[in-house]
Amino acid sequence: LADDPHPDPQLLARASAHCLIAQRLAPHESLPWLCEARLAVTQKDWSGAHRAFTRALDAGMRREDRVLSALAEVSLDRPDLSYEARVASAREFADRATREYPYSALAYATAARIHHRLGDASTARALYARASSLRPERWDVVLAGVELELDLGHASAARATFDAHEDLLQAADPVQRDHVRRRLRDAEHLLAPAPSDWTERP
Repeated sequence: LADDPHPDPQLLARASAHCLIAQRLAPHESLPWLCEARLAVTQKDWSGAHRAFTRALDAGMRREDRVLSALAEVSLDRPDLSYEARVASAREFADRATREYPYSALAYATAARIHHRLGDASTARALYARASSLRPERWDVVLAGVELELDLGHASAARATFDAHEDLLQAADPVQRDHVRRRLRDAEHLLAPAPSDWTERP
């Protein structure tokens, strides 16, 4: 469901029913609320996702970095809050995740995406680097770092990062990898020096 941009409504309804049953049977456990939260994300119901992730967090988990990271991301898209409140909430959850779980690559990758979306390039770059150092096999972090450089107009830096991780990117999702590769080629073409119209006369 999570990877399907157009999920089957009947499948969503059945999954929602299972989540509700689980909530009635175990209202103080985190998993039933995570079930609801993930369904809400699938439906782009950011406010509903935020509520359900918060319930899961309140229920307690052995590791909360996943829920804190999810809350940071959905906070930026909540339509019921002002932009300033969304930004403050996203930063609060992202900072809490990295502070409480300093060895979580997920926490740092999420914080990097938050700062990337907010236009704080230097912080995003440092956070992507930290996430990669914790989990060098995470190709998604490498691609995100390449896209950050492309967003800044740094085609040469983007190319250097892409080429330095060529072996790792062989394992990347081909759709995402090819999308970034096309962006990179387009940027290099756009920024390439134009051929001179002047020719030396004999």
